[in-house]
Amino acid sequence: MIVHEPWEGPDYAAGINGKRVAIVGNSHWHEPGEPDSANCTQVVVGKVISGEWDIAFFSHIGDYFGIPEPRDFWNRTVFFNYAPRSIGTRDEKYDNIPPEYKEEAIARFGSIVRDKAPTDVFIFSRKIAWALPPREVWSRTYPFPGAATGTLKDLENSPRVHLLRHPQYAPKAQMTATVAEMMAD
Repeated sequence: MIVHEPWEGPDYAAGINGKRVAIVGNSHWHEPGEPDSANCTQVVVGKVISGEWDIAFFSHIGDYFGIPEPRDFWNRTVFFNYAPRSIGTRDEKYDNIPPEYKEEAIARFGSIVRDKAPTDVFIFSRKIAWALPPREVWSRTYPFPGAATGTLKDLENSPRVHLLRHPQYAPKAQMTATVAEMMAD
């Protein structure tokens, strides 16, 4: 069974403001008849940083961190989607990850976090909150309503895990201010 490998930028160790940042999205999708592949994430991020593809998800997130140039931003991060493989075609791209992916997604998430050792994990999809591993959520108010920070309960030396909404239609000023506060903690 295909499992997408995470993207790790060549400048990930240097990070963003000295922090190793992992970015997590919801899922990949594919065109009808197009095969899924383990290197799907590397292909997508590679096309984004080369300028071949302009995907709002990727450009908005860099803006939130104050690094608008895709190559500069994504080369400093680890990126993966929570769903371990594509969830379907264009018509299904906004769907939740299938329930049968949950346990595999939790194990993969923990494995990537342990392997890449980020200091901060930014999850840009509240749609996957139901499928995330158990978290200790800290009481904190951010400029963007509903944003949350915490740690993973079952992982020693857990990174800070930040849950935000998907960038599509999100107010840029509030998201930027929220990310700035999360990075400053």
